[in-house]
Amino acid sequence: IGLDEDLFLADHTLGRHVSSTDAGLAALPVMPLTMSMEMLAEAAVALVPGRRIVGMREVRAYRWMSLEAEKLTVKLVATAKPGTDGREVSVQIFEADDAGSAGTRPPIVEGIMMLADTYPDPPPPTAFSLAGERPSKWSPGQLYEDMMFHGPAFRGVTSMDRWGEDGARATLRVLGAERLFSSTATPALATDPVLLDQPGQVVGFWMAEHLQTGATVFPFHLEALHLYGPAPAAGETLECRARIALVGEQQVRSDLDVVDPDGRLRLRLVGWWDRRFDVPKRFLRFLHAPRDARLSEPWPAPVGGLADGGFRAYRLALDGFPPALFTAHGGIWQRALAHLALGRREREIWRGLRTPEPRRLEWLLGRVVAKDALRAFLEERHGLRLAPADVEILPDANGRPVPGGAWTRDVPRAPILSLSHAGGVAVAVVGEGQAGAGVGVDVEHAGRMKEETKDLAFTSAEQALLDAVGDGPERWPLRLWCAKEAVAKALGLGLAGGPRGIVAEQLDAARGTVRLRLSGEMALRLPAVDGRTFVAHTARERDVVVATSLYPGE
Repeated sequence: IGLDEDLFLADHTLGRHVSSTDAGLAALPVMPLTMSMEMLAEAAVALVPGRRIVGMREVRAYRWMSLEAEKLTVKLVATAKPGTDGREVSVQIFEADDAGSAGTRPPIVEGIMMLADTYPDPPPPTAFSLAGERPSKWSPGQLYEDMMFHGPAFRGVTSMDRWGEDGARATLRVLGAERLFSSTATPALATDPVLLDQPGQVVGFWMAEHLQTGATVFPFHLEALHLYGPAPAAGETLECRARIALVGEQQVRSDLDVVDPDGRLRLRLVGWWDRRFDVPKRFLRFLHAPRDARLSEPWPAPVGGLADGGFRAYRLALDGFPPALFTAHGGIWQRALAHLALGRREREIWRGLRTPEPRRLEWLLGRVVAKDALRAFLEERHGLRLAPADVEILPDANGRPVPGGAWTRDVPRAPILSLSHAGGVAVAVVGEGQAGAGVGVDVEHAGRMKEETKDLAFTSAEQALLDAVGDGPERWPLRLWCAKEAVAKALGLGLAGGPRGIVAEQLDAARGTVRLRLSGEMALRLPAVDGRTFVAHTARERDVVVATSLYPGE
């Protein structure tokens, strides 16, 4: 499966409008379940040539099939079920290596394909009514602009006509297959996967109208598919009759009929199961229009003491999202966020991180909050409206984050930046600075500093300063630690030689400031500033301690 050949993947991504300057930079492509079903069907037809797919049973998707790289290698295994004369074929899709070996991996998707020489006759039409029926609130223009992430290749729901407490009626349009693949405009498909996807979209539109939370859905199980004839021709208008029921807090079950204008049943999806996701509205806005949305919020506390430079601070915390949103289900929403926020080189860095998963997520949150801060600053100061991926943040030789991108040609000087993340909280500070200037920020959660850490981090003179202010709710030992980190980041080196490379000379408990100087290895590495005094501004907000420091340059 590859982005070059499988053009439909560009129209089935978790998000859109990733970049204004890199047209080829896409959101995370995700294989539609109905395209996986088409793969199952084609494998069955290859095993039993001469017969056609007339249905499916027990199709199950166990995890997402997404493309973080340019291609994904899969292996299909088709087995005719004994005693069925080739009329039932079990097919499984496995992720494989480049040599085609799936090893001992479990299947990604599997199902039983039903084959026959001819299509069965459809059952006679039956009455369809909805409880509490009324017109749907969705206008045709809203469907794909405000709600769904589908691109043109899948936009076949032309209108949501009627809404009911137990389902919906919608108008569908059969779309052509000429732009699904790069190698052919007339693919030999065993089903119409685009048409099969449309009733599932109707479920999504119904959910968005029916619920305030948990309305984002993705399919994972189909009990049965019945096809009552060849795929309708492109351009035909059909009606979807959806019977939908919530099952518990996390699932939805639907029976979906597609009928032609004469009321003849063309296909039936029985037991179409979706999993519900509680995706916050601000994240949905970010998915649909990342240039116009921000996930972070302004945080004045860290920049209150910095000299004029228009400094701004932003904060992003995991506790502002539903629990496990970015870690459950294979981390699909974390990967979606990465593909919306990161540029090409940043994606390579993120994929290459070999840190524990919580730290990997914090790294990503740090980039997101830094980009939000930079974008807000650049819009306010220079009138630039940028997508997150257009503001790349790459490390210099010492690991300091440096903002860049095509936008730097439109400003006199790129702003200076610092970011920090710990315990599910990320913060970034951005502002103007002359050449050689730097800003530093560090954030920590209260309670993370152990006694043995204090003994290693602080000199006896610093311990005396701490004893004088006390270790109460204001968390001065942690403030001092953050102050050292902030100064080190402002100087662009980090704590070279350890935390005793920067030592405190004075703590002002009333103002929350720390005066520090270089020592040891830090003084040796930066002789030009040895002997200077640096000021760090600290603050505590609930259980978070933050410190910032500004180095104005030579």
